[in-house]
Amino acid sequence: MVSVLPQIVLNTIGSHNLIEQGATVIVALSGGADSAAALAVLQMLGYQCVAAHCNFHLRGEESLRDQAAAEAIAGRLGCECRVQHFNVPERCQAAGESVEMACRSLRYEWFERLSRELSAPVAVAHHREDRVETLLLNLLRGTGLAGLVSMPYRRDYVIRPLLDCSRAQIEDFCREQGLQWVDDSSNASTVYRRNKLRINVLPQFEHDFPGAVEAITRSIAHLSEDAAFFARAVARRMELYTTADGVDLRRLASDEDVKLLLFTTLQGEGFTRSQTEDMLTAATGCGGRFISRSGITRHVDHGFLRPIAAEVDADAEYCFSQLMSIQQPVNLEVTRCEPKDFTRPGRDACVLLVDGEAADRCRWTLRHPRRGDRIRPFGMDGSRLLSDLFADAKYTEAQKRAAWVLTADDVPVWVLGLRTSAAMPVTSESKYFYQLKINKLNTIPK
Repeated sequence: MVSVLPQIVLNTIGSHNLIEQGATVIVALSGGADSAAALAVLQMLGYQCVAAHCNFHLRGEESLRDQAAAEAIAGRLGCECRVQHFNVPERCQAAGESVEMACRSLRYEWFERLSRELSAPVAVAHHREDRVETLLLNLLRGTGLAGLVSMPYRRDYVIRPLLDCSRAQIEDFCREQGLQWVDDSSNASTVYRRNKLRINVLPQFEHDFPGAVEAITRSIAHLSEDAAFFARAVARRMELYTTADGVDLRRLASDEDVKLLLFTTLQGEGFTRSQTEDMLTAATGCGGRFISRSGITRHVDHGFLRPIAAEVDADAEYCFSQLMSIQQPVNLEVTRCEPKDFTRPGRDACVLLVDGEAADRCRWTLRHPRRGDRIRPFGMDGSRLLSDLFADAKYTEAQKRAAWVLTADDVPVWVLGLRTSAAMPVTSESKYFYQLKINKLNTIPK
Protein backbone atom coordinates (compact mmCIF):
# COMPACT_ATOMS: atom_id res chain seq x y z
CA MET A 1 0.00 0.00 0.00
CA VAL A 2 1.35 3.41 -0.97
CA SER A 3 1.63 5.75 2.01
CA VAL A 4 -0.72 8.75 2.11
CA LEU A 5 1.74 10.77 4.19
CA PRO A 6 3.40 12.78 1.37
CA GLN A 7 0.03 14.02 0.07
CA ILE A 8 -1.17 14.96 3.57
CA VAL A 9 2.05 16.88 4.26
CA LEU A 10 1.89 18.60 0.87
CA ASN A 11 -1.70 19.69 1.53
CA THR A 12 -0.75 21.00 4.99
CA ILE A 13 2.17 23.00 3.63
CA GLY A 14 -0.01 24.51 0.91
CA SER A 15 -3.02 25.23 3.12
CA HIS A 16 -0.95 27.05 5.74
CA ASN A 17 1.75 28.51 3.47
CA LEU A 18 4.53 26.94 5.54
CA ILE A 19 7.43 26.72 3.04
CA GLU A 20 8.06 27.96 -0.47
CA GLN A 21 8.58 25.20 -3.02
CA GLY A 22 12.22 24.10 -3.21
CA ALA A 23 13.30 26.26 -0.25
CA THR A 24 15.78 25.27 2.46
CA VAL A 25 14.25 23.86 5.63
CA ILE A 26 15.95 22.77 8.86
CA VAL A 27 14.48 19.53 10.23
CA ALA A 28 14.79 18.75 13.93
CA LEU A 29 15.96 15.12 13.82
CA SER A 30 15.94 13.07 17.04
CA GLY A 31 16.36 9.69 15.37
CA GLY A 32 12.79 8.64 16.17
CA ALA A 33 10.10 7.70 13.67
CA ASP A 34 8.37 11.11 13.63
CA SER A 35 11.44 13.17 12.82
CA ALA A 36 12.79 10.54 10.41
CA ALA A 37 9.52 10.71 8.48
CA ALA A 38 9.59 14.52 8.51
CA LEU A 39 13.09 14.61 7.00
CA ALA A 40 12.32 11.94 4.40
CA VAL A 41 8.99 13.34 3.25
CA LEU A 42 10.24 16.93 2.98
CA GLN A 43 13.25 15.71 1.01
CA MET A 44 10.89 13.68 -1.20
CA LEU A 45 8.75 16.79 -1.83
CA GLY A 46 11.74 18.70 -3.19
CA TYR A 47 12.89 20.80 -0.23
CA GLN A 48 16.56 21.36 0.56
CA CYS A 49 16.79 19.76 3.99
CA VAL A 50 19.39 20.24 6.72
CA ALA A 51 19.02 17.89 9.70
CA ALA A 52 19.64 19.25 13.20
CA HIS A 53 20.24 16.82 16.10
CA CYS A 54 20.48 17.76 19.78
CA ASN A 55 22.57 15.56 22.09
CA PHE A 56 21.83 16.40 25.73
CA HIS A 57 23.97 13.52 27.08
CA LEU A 58 21.35 12.63 29.69
CA ARG A 59 20.91 8.92 28.86
CA GLY A 60 24.49 7.69 28.54
CA GLU A 61 25.00 5.25 25.68
CA GLU A 62 21.42 5.74 24.52
CA SER A 63 22.14 9.41 23.77
CA LEU A 64 25.09 8.36 21.61
CA ARG A 65 22.89 5.72 19.93
CA ASP A 66 20.30 8.38 19.08
CA GLN A 67 22.97 10.62 17.57
CA ALA A 68 24.31 7.76 15.47
CA ALA A 69 20.78 6.93 14.30
CA ALA A 70 20.10 10.54 13.32
CA GLU A 71 23.38 10.77 11.40
CA ALA A 72 22.61 7.47 9.65
CA ILE A 73 19.13 8.60 8.60
CA ALA A 74 20.44 11.92 7.28
CA GLY A 75 23.29 10.17 5.48
CA ARG A 76 20.95 7.68 3.81
CA LEU A 77 18.79 10.56 2.56
CA GLY A 78 21.81 12.59 1.42
CA CYS A 79 21.17 15.47 3.84
CA GLU A 80 23.66 17.49 5.84
CA CYS A 81 23.39 16.68 9.55
CA ARG A 82 24.42 19.19 12.19
CA VAL A 83 24.87 17.98 15.75
CA GLN A 84 24.92 20.20 18.84
CA HIS A 85 26.09 18.97 22.25
CA PHE A 86 24.62 20.51 25.41
CA ASN A 87 25.58 20.64 29.09
CA VAL A 88 22.15 20.43 30.69
CA PRO A 89 23.22 20.35 34.39
CA GLU A 90 25.19 23.55 33.84
CA ARG A 91 22.13 25.24 32.32
CA CYS A 92 19.89 24.06 35.17
CA GLN A 93 22.26 25.50 37.75
CA ALA A 94 22.80 28.79 35.92
CA ALA A 95 19.15 29.45 34.99
CA GLY A 96 17.35 27.65 37.80
CA GLU A 97 15.41 25.60 35.23
CA SER A 98 14.18 22.02 35.49
CA VAL A 99 15.90 19.43 33.30
CA GLU A 100 12.91 19.36 30.95
CA MET A 101 12.76 23.16 30.67
CA ALA A 102 16.54 23.47 30.26
CA CYS A 103 16.50 20.99 27.35
CA ARG A 104 13.66 22.87 25.69
CA SER A 105 15.38 26.25 26.12
CA LEU A 106 18.73 25.00 24.83
CA ARG A 107 17.10 23.23 21.87
CA TYR A 108 15.09 26.21 20.66
CA GLU A 109 17.90 28.70 21.27
CA TRP A 110 20.06 26.63 18.91
CA PHE A 111 17.23 26.22 16.42
CA GLU A 112 16.74 29.99 16.37
CA ARG A 113 20.45 30.56 15.66
CA LEU A 114 20.35 28.00 12.85
CA SER A 115 17.23 29.60 11.42
CA ARG A 116 18.94 32.99 11.27
CA GLU A 117 22.16 31.53 9.86
CA LEU A 118 20.45 29.63 7.03
CA SER A 119 17.46 31.98 6.59
CA ALA A 120 15.23 28.93 6.84
CA PRO A 121 12.35 27.70 9.00
CA VAL A 122 12.78 24.84 11.46
CA ALA A 123 10.39 21.91 10.95
CA VAL A 124 9.49 19.93 14.05
CA ALA A 125 7.70 16.59 13.74
CA HIS A 126 4.67 17.05 15.98
CA HIS A 127 1.70 15.06 14.69
CA ARG A 128 -2.03 14.74 15.28
CA GLU A 129 -1.81 12.78 18.55
CA ASP A 130 0.75 15.27 19.92
CA ARG A 131 -1.75 18.03 19.27
CA VAL A 132 -4.55 16.19 21.07
CA GLU A 133 -2.26 15.42 24.02
CA THR A 134 -1.33 19.10 24.29
CA LEU A 135 -5.00 20.12 24.33
CA LEU A 136 -5.74 17.67 27.16
CA LEU A 137 -2.69 18.77 29.15
CA ASN A 138 -3.75 22.40 28.82
CA LEU A 139 -7.25 21.51 29.98
CA LEU A 140 -5.83 19.75 33.04
CA ARG A 141 -3.75 22.82 33.91
CA GLY A 142 -6.62 25.21 33.29
CA THR A 143 -6.59 27.15 30.04
CA GLY A 144 -8.34 29.65 27.80
CA LEU A 145 -9.05 29.74 24.09
CA ALA A 146 -5.36 29.90 23.11
CA GLY A 147 -4.64 26.70 25.06
CA LEU A 148 -7.54 24.92 23.42
CA VAL A 149 -6.04 25.65 20.01
CA SER A 150 -3.08 23.53 21.15
CA MET A 151 -0.19 23.55 18.65
CA PRO A 152 -0.26 26.02 15.75
CA TYR A 153 1.05 25.07 12.30
CA ARG A 154 3.51 27.97 12.49
CA ARG A 155 4.96 30.06 15.29
CA ASP A 156 7.70 32.47 14.26
CA TYR A 157 10.44 30.36 12.61
CA VAL A 158 9.02 26.98 13.74
CA ILE A 159 6.70 25.03 11.43
CA ARG A 160 4.81 21.75 11.93
CA PRO A 161 4.18 20.15 8.53
CA LEU A 162 3.15 16.76 10.02
CA LEU A 163 0.44 18.14 12.27
CA ASP A 164 -2.37 16.57 10.20
CA CYS A 165 -0.72 13.12 10.15
CA SER A 166 -1.39 10.31 12.59
CA ARG A 167 1.29 8.32 14.35
CA ALA A 168 0.17 5.20 12.48
CA GLN A 169 0.54 6.95 9.11
CA ILE A 170 4.03 8.10 10.10
CA GLU A 171 5.20 4.60 11.05
CA ASP A 172 3.66 3.12 7.87
CA PHE A 173 5.60 5.65 5.82
CA CYS A 174 8.88 4.85 7.61
CA ARG A 175 8.41 1.11 6.99
CA GLU A 176 7.56 1.71 3.35
CA GLN A 177 10.71 3.82 2.91
CA GLY A 178 12.88 1.35 4.81
CA LEU A 179 13.80 3.93 7.45
CA GLN A 180 15.29 2.53 10.66
CA TRP A 181 14.38 4.59 13.70
CA VAL A 182 15.10 4.36 17.43
CA ASP A 183 12.74 4.78 20.38
CA ASP A 184 13.57 6.94 23.38
CA SER A 185 13.27 4.67 26.44
CA SER A 186 11.84 7.57 28.48
CA ASN A 187 8.76 7.53 26.23
CA ALA A 188 7.65 4.31 27.93
CA SER A 189 7.71 5.83 31.41
CA THR A 190 4.38 6.98 32.86
CA VAL A 191 6.18 9.29 35.27
CA TYR A 192 5.55 12.08 32.75
CA ARG A 193 2.01 13.41 32.35
CA ARG A 194 2.15 13.45 28.56
CA ASN A 195 3.21 9.80 28.52
CA LYS A 196 0.30 8.90 30.80
CA LEU A 197 -2.09 10.47 28.33
CA ARG A 198 -0.48 8.74 25.36
CA ILE A 199 -0.12 5.30 26.96
CA ASN A 200 -3.22 5.11 29.18
CA VAL A 201 -5.81 7.76 28.40
CA LEU A 202 -5.97 8.09 24.61
CA PRO A 203 -6.14 4.32 23.93
CA GLN A 204 -8.99 4.10 26.46
CA PHE A 205 -10.74 7.02 24.74
CA GLU A 206 -10.50 5.23 21.41
CA HIS A 207 -11.73 1.99 22.96
CA ASP A 208 -14.76 3.55 24.64
CA PHE A 209 -15.42 6.23 22.02
CA PRO A 210 -14.15 5.09 18.61
CA GLY A 211 -12.90 8.05 16.55
CA ALA A 212 -12.26 10.19 19.66
CA VAL A 213 -8.86 11.46 18.48
CA GLU A 214 -10.25 12.41 15.07
CA ALA A 215 -13.19 14.21 16.70
CA ILE A 216 -10.91 16.16 19.05
CA THR A 217 -8.74 17.10 16.08
CA ARG A 218 -11.79 18.52 14.28
CA SER A 219 -12.67 20.48 17.40
CA ILE A 220 -9.16 21.97 17.48
CA ALA A 221 -9.60 23.10 13.85
CA HIS A 222 -12.88 24.84 14.71
CA LEU A 223 -11.35 26.43 17.82
CA SER A 224 -8.43 27.71 15.73
CA GLU A 225 -10.83 29.58 13.46
CA ASP A 226 -12.65 31.01 16.49
CA ALA A 227 -9.36 32.07 18.09
CA ALA A 228 -8.18 33.86 14.93
CA PHE A 229 -11.44 35.82 14.76
CA PHE A 230 -11.26 36.61 18.48
CA ALA A 231 -7.66 37.86 18.18
CA ARG A 232 -8.60 40.20 15.33
CA ALA A 233 -11.54 41.58 17.33
CA VAL A 234 -9.35 42.18 20.39
CA ALA A 235 -6.70 43.95 18.27
CA ARG A 236 -9.33 46.31 16.83
CA ARG A 237 -10.70 47.02 20.31
CA MET A 238 -7.22 47.67 21.71
CA GLU A 239 -6.60 50.31 19.03
CA LEU A 240 -8.98 52.53 21.04
CA TYR A 241 -6.54 52.49 23.96
CA THR A 242 -3.18 52.48 22.16
CA THR A 243 -1.28 55.71 21.47
CA ALA A 244 2.24 56.71 20.52
CA ASP A 245 3.05 56.57 24.26
CA GLY A 246 1.93 52.96 24.63
CA VAL A 247 -1.23 51.34 25.99
CA ASP A 248 -3.25 53.82 28.06
CA LEU A 249 -4.11 51.54 30.97
CA ARG A 250 -6.23 54.15 32.74
CA ARG A 251 -8.55 54.50 29.78
CA LEU A 252 -8.50 50.76 29.21
CA ALA A 253 -9.64 50.25 32.82
CA SER A 254 -13.02 51.77 31.92
CA ASP A 255 -13.72 48.97 29.41
CA GLU A 256 -15.97 46.23 30.77
CA ASP A 257 -13.65 43.59 29.26
CA VAL A 258 -10.43 45.21 30.45
CA LYS A 259 -8.80 42.08 31.95
CA LEU A 260 -9.64 39.90 28.97
CA LEU A 261 -8.40 42.50 26.46
CA LEU A 262 -5.05 43.08 28.14
CA PHE A 263 -4.32 39.40 28.83
CA THR A 264 -5.26 38.34 25.28
CA THR A 265 -3.01 41.08 23.88
CA LEU A 266 0.01 40.11 26.00
CA GLN A 267 -0.25 36.34 26.44
CA GLY A 268 1.66 35.74 23.21
CA GLU A 269 4.64 37.46 24.87
CA GLY A 270 4.45 35.04 27.80
CA PHE A 271 2.69 37.25 30.35
CA THR A 272 0.27 35.56 32.75
CA ARG A 273 -3.21 36.66 33.81
CA SER A 274 -1.95 37.67 37.24
CA GLN A 275 0.79 39.81 35.68
CA THR A 276 -1.66 41.68 33.45
CA GLU A 277 -3.92 42.30 36.44
CA ASP A 278 -0.92 43.66 38.36
CA MET A 279 -0.19 45.99 35.42
CA LEU A 280 -3.67 47.48 35.75
CA THR A 281 -3.12 48.00 39.47
CA ALA A 282 0.28 49.60 38.81
CA ALA A 283 -1.31 52.10 36.42
CA THR A 284 -3.02 53.85 39.33
CA GLY A 285 0.03 53.65 41.58
CA CYS A 286 3.76 54.17 41.14
CA GLY A 287 4.15 51.92 38.10
CA GLY A 288 6.36 48.87 37.84
CA ARG A 289 8.41 46.53 35.65
CA PHE A 290 7.14 43.14 34.47
CA ILE A 291 9.13 40.27 32.92
CA SER A 292 7.30 37.53 31.03
CA ARG A 293 8.14 33.83 30.92
CA SER A 294 9.62 34.51 27.47
CA GLY A 295 11.99 37.13 28.90
CA ILE A 296 10.11 40.13 27.44
CA THR A 297 10.08 43.18 29.71
CA ARG A 298 7.42 45.88 29.85
CA HIS A 299 7.02 48.72 32.30
CA VAL A 300 4.11 50.83 33.53
CA ASP A 301 4.90 54.55 33.68
CA HIS A 302 2.40 57.36 34.30
CA GLY A 303 -0.46 55.05 33.44
CA PHE A 304 1.01 53.81 30.14
CA LEU A 305 2.28 50.31 29.40
CA ARG A 306 5.46 50.48 27.34
CA PRO A 307 8.16 48.06 26.20
CA ILE A 308 11.51 48.38 27.93
CA ALA A 309 14.05 49.82 25.56
CA ALA A 310 17.12 47.74 24.91
CA GLU A 311 20.31 49.16 26.36
CA VAL A 312 22.02 51.41 23.82
CA ASP A 313 25.79 51.80 23.66
CA ALA A 314 25.97 55.57 23.24
CA ASP A 315 29.62 55.33 22.11
CA ALA A 316 28.99 52.76 19.37
CA GLU A 317 30.06 53.96 15.94
CA TYR A 318 30.72 52.41 12.54
CA CYS A 319 33.25 54.10 10.28
CA PHE A 320 33.85 53.56 6.56
CA SER A 321 36.04 55.41 4.09
CA GLN A 322 33.40 55.44 1.36
CA LEU A 323 29.64 54.99 1.13
CA MET A 324 28.64 51.35 0.97
CA SER A 325 25.62 49.15 1.67
CA ILE A 326 25.57 47.69 5.19
CA GLN A 327 23.38 45.16 7.02
CA GLN A 328 24.20 46.14 10.61
CA PRO A 329 23.40 48.04 12.75
CA VAL A 330 20.78 49.09 10.20
CA ASN A 331 19.98 47.71 6.77
CA LEU A 332 21.20 50.56 4.57
CA GLU A 333 21.24 50.18 0.79
CA VAL A 334 23.60 52.48 -1.14
CA THR A 335 23.21 52.76 -4.92
CA ARG A 336 25.38 54.76 -7.35
CA CYS A 337 23.11 56.48 -9.88
CA GLU A 338 23.48 58.46 -13.10
CA PRO A 339 22.02 62.00 -13.49
CA LYS A 340 19.29 60.67 -15.79
CA ASP A 341 18.00 58.53 -12.91
CA PHE A 342 17.43 61.51 -10.61
CA THR A 343 13.97 62.01 -9.10
CA ARG A 344 13.27 64.20 -6.10
CA PRO A 345 12.75 62.08 -3.00
CA GLY A 346 10.25 64.52 -1.51
CA ARG A 347 10.06 64.51 2.29
CA ASP A 348 10.91 60.83 2.70
CA ALA A 349 13.28 60.71 5.69
CA CYS A 350 14.18 57.11 4.82
CA VAL A 351 15.96 58.18 1.60
CA LEU A 352 18.97 60.50 1.21
CA LEU A 353 20.52 61.66 -2.08
CA VAL A 354 24.06 63.10 -2.11
CA ASP A 355 26.38 64.36 -4.84
CA GLY A 356 28.76 61.55 -5.74
CA GLU A 357 32.03 63.49 -6.04
CA ALA A 358 31.43 65.33 -2.77
CA ALA A 359 30.52 62.08 -1.01
CA ASP A 360 33.63 60.28 -2.25
CA ARG A 361 35.86 62.89 -0.58
CA CYS A 362 34.36 62.29 2.89
CA ARG A 363 34.91 59.88 5.74
CA TRP A 364 31.55 58.45 6.82
CA THR A 365 30.43 57.43 10.30
CA LEU A 366 27.20 55.98 11.64
CA ARG A 367 26.69 56.73 15.34
CA HIS A 368 24.18 57.82 17.99
CA PRO A 369 23.39 61.51 18.72
CA ARG A 370 25.77 63.60 20.79
CA ARG A 371 25.17 66.74 22.80
CA GLY A 372 25.38 69.81 20.55
CA ASP A 373 24.87 67.92 17.26
CA ARG A 374 23.41 70.19 14.58
CA ILE A 375 22.08 69.51 11.07
CA ARG A 376 21.17 71.75 8.14
CA PRO A 377 17.75 70.28 7.25
CA PHE A 378 16.79 69.94 3.61
CA GLY A 379 14.28 72.67 2.71
CA MET A 380 15.16 74.94 5.66
CA ASP A 381 17.50 77.91 6.16
CA GLY A 382 20.24 77.58 8.74
CA SER A 383 20.87 74.67 11.06
CA ARG A 384 19.01 73.09 13.97
CA LEU A 385 19.99 71.17 17.04
CA LEU A 386 19.12 67.50 16.81
CA SER A 387 17.63 67.82 20.29
CA ASP A 388 15.10 70.31 18.87
CA LEU A 389 14.20 67.94 16.04
CA PHE A 390 13.63 65.16 18.57
CA ALA A 391 11.43 67.43 20.67
CA ASP A 392 9.34 68.41 17.63
CA ALA A 393 8.90 64.73 16.76
CA LYS A 394 7.96 63.95 20.39
CA TYR A 395 10.71 61.34 20.70
CA THR A 396 10.96 59.62 24.07
CA GLU A 397 14.32 59.55 25.86
CA ALA A 398 14.78 55.96 24.73
CA GLN A 399 14.14 56.90 21.10
CA LYS A 400 16.61 59.76 21.26
CA ARG A 401 19.35 57.46 22.57
CA ALA A 402 18.57 54.78 19.98
CA ALA A 403 18.45 57.13 16.94
CA TRP A 404 21.17 56.71 14.32
CA VAL A 405 23.01 59.69 12.79
CA LEU A 406 25.05 59.50 9.59
CA THR A 407 27.95 61.96 9.51
CA ALA A 408 30.32 63.08 6.76
CA ASP A 409 33.68 64.19 8.21
CA ASP A 410 31.95 64.30 11.63
CA VAL A 411 29.16 66.62 10.40
CA PRO A 412 25.61 65.17 10.75
CA VAL A 413 23.95 64.84 7.34
CA TRP A 414 21.08 62.48 8.16
CA VAL A 415 19.08 61.48 11.19
CA LEU A 416 17.87 58.14 9.84
CA GLY A 417 14.10 57.99 9.56
CA LEU A 418 13.64 61.57 10.81
CA ARG A 419 15.40 64.29 8.79
CA THR A 420 17.78 64.63 5.84
CA SER A 421 20.38 67.35 5.34
CA ALA A 422 20.91 69.84 2.53
CA ALA A 423 24.61 69.05 2.54
CA MET A 424 26.08 67.75 -0.73
CA PRO A 425 22.88 68.32 -2.78
CA VAL A 426 22.43 66.71 -6.18
CA THR A 427 22.47 69.48 -8.83
CA SER A 428 22.53 69.79 -12.61
CA GLU A 429 26.34 69.78 -12.33
CA SER A 430 26.47 66.43 -10.57
CA LYS A 431 28.25 63.76 -12.64
CA TYR A 432 26.74 61.00 -10.52
CA PHE A 433 25.03 60.69 -7.16
CA TYR A 434 24.35 58.18 -4.42
CA GLN A 435 20.95 57.08 -3.18
CA LEU A 436 20.95 55.91 0.44
CA LYS A 437 17.82 54.00 1.45
CA ILE A 438 16.82 52.40 4.74
CA ASN A 439 15.38 48.92 4.22
CA LYS A 440 15.01 48.20 7.92
CA LEU A 441 15.56 50.61 10.76
CA ASN A 442 16.00 49.07 14.21
CA THR A 443 14.77 51.79 16.57
CA ILE A 444 12.80 51.96 19.75
CA PRO A 445 9.04 52.15 18.98
CA LYS A 446 7.19 55.25 20.05
